[in-house]
Amino acid sequence: MRAAVVPVVIGILATVVLGACSPGEVKPTPTTSSEAPADAAPMPDPRTEVAGVVWDGRIVVGGGLLPDRSASARVDLYDPDQDTWTRMPDMPRALHHHGYVEVAGELLVIGGYETQGDQWVPTDRVWRLAAPDADWVQGPSLTVPRGGLAVVATPDDVWAIGGVGPAGTHRSTERLVDGVWVAGPDLAETREHVAAAARGSEVVVIAGRDGGMDTNRTTTEILTADGVEPGPDIAVARGGIAAASVGDVVCVAGGETPDGTVAEIECLADDAWRTVAMLAEPRHGLAVVALDGRLRVIGGGPRPGLSTSAAHEVVDVGG
Repeated sequence: MRAAVVPVVIGILATVVLGACSPGEVKPTPTTSSEAPADAAPMPDPRTEVAGVVWDGRIVVGGGLLPDRSASARVDLYDPDQDTWTRMPDMPRALHHHGYVEVAGELLVIGGYETQGDQWVPTDRVWRLAAPDADWVQGPSLTVPRGGLAVVATPDDVWAIGGVGPAGTHRSTERLVDGVWVAGPDLAETREHVAAAARGSEVVVIAGRDGGMDTNRTTTEILTADGVEPGPDIAVARGGIAAASVGDVVCVAGGETPDGTVAEIECLADDAWRTVAMLAEPRHGLAVVALDGRLRVIGGGPRPGLSTSAAHEVVDVGG
């Protein structure tokens, strides 16, 4: 039997990318809940370092690393009405540490690592899928290869942020303009294993690291086409994370540290981060999406380094 969804009161309802509150609207403050998230149907194939996105009211999770350290090209589609997963066409390349966004009804796969022998090789390739039963086609390549990047779509832009290239960890960003990737503002800090989420036309860039887990960051940055400014620090230094926006509230989940994986889900409201819930199974390399006012936290690794999970936890942020 499917578990009942447990409420965690944040108060703003919406999907991943929506505009800010209207003038005069009171923005609720996230509050901590002692309730555990509920479970939904687990991902069919356990893996870590996956990507996820909401696409036409359903959730796509794909790619990642398998327990034998090989990369996966598998893509799965979750139907929240049926609580079921179906398999979609495999990606043209097996990828991990990549990103997904939905743009104009299409699914885009951006960057990531391809595994060649025992090496992770960052890629600049972008792939497009017009429908779940369509064929993948190659899209416009990034200006530089990026593995362990963050990707996000705002109402105005598609962004590729940070990550690792042949020369090391990036501070650079880029955005898709008229079908071509162009350089965006540089971040103040190098970041990979980083997360980002939209807050209206802004992008909140969250934590990440520059190499080992001992370099995990608490800092955040607010990114627009016009520049970057510092944001408020999160409470828990973390990398290997993912984020999503529920209305105007940006939330981040997961992560790995030298001491273990991170359970705290932190949300940003009124320029402060607050822990609003705890994962039942702390994980890194996971997918985090927002659908129908709830956070969905899917896959990842329950231990630092290579470990895999099929867990699918649901955090209700409706009220």
